[in-house]
Amino acid sequence: MATFRSPRGWAFAIMGLCAFEDTRPGDPVATRMCDRLTGQLVDLLEREAHANWIWFEDVLAYDNARLPQALLTAGHARRDQHLIDAVSGA
Repeated sequence: MATFRSPRGWAFAIMGLCAFEDTRPGDPVATRMCDRLTGQLVDLLEREAHANWIWFEDVLAYDNARLPQALLTAGHARRDQHLIDAVSGA
């Protein structure tokens, strides 16, 4: 997962890691990896978004919904309002 370059790969990994953490709370490897990938996805959104285009990339492709879903999943799992707000337009 650390070598994934695809935002959708990050998103699927984030959702899987959050589900894993539900069964193994506090697993340090899963927590670090999830935090790293979540940070990469937030950085991508902040770098690519502008006033007329609030999105992770300059195009729409396949599985678009997985990108914000991953941040919402991580935000709820970590009780991190910043992650939720990042994709809710707040």
